[in-house]
Amino acid sequence: MISESLARTTQELASVRREEWLDAEGARLHLKRTKKQFERLAPSLPRHYISERSILYNVRELDEWLMDR
Repeated sequence: MISESLARTTQELASVRREEWLDAEGARLHLKRTKKQFERLAPSLPRHYISERSILYNVRELDEWLMDR
């Protein structure tokens, strides 16, 4: 069950355009924040864990988060 869910999530991520996903530095730049500001904001941002060491941010979700603030 978990492996099927992971496979489905991987397929969904692969089907989304690559430019819609940002690493932490890309998300920081997109939100126009300093490193210190981004570090404070990061825990409240919508994020997707790809592995324990890799987090991706979806541009649309970041924009929605920003508009809701």
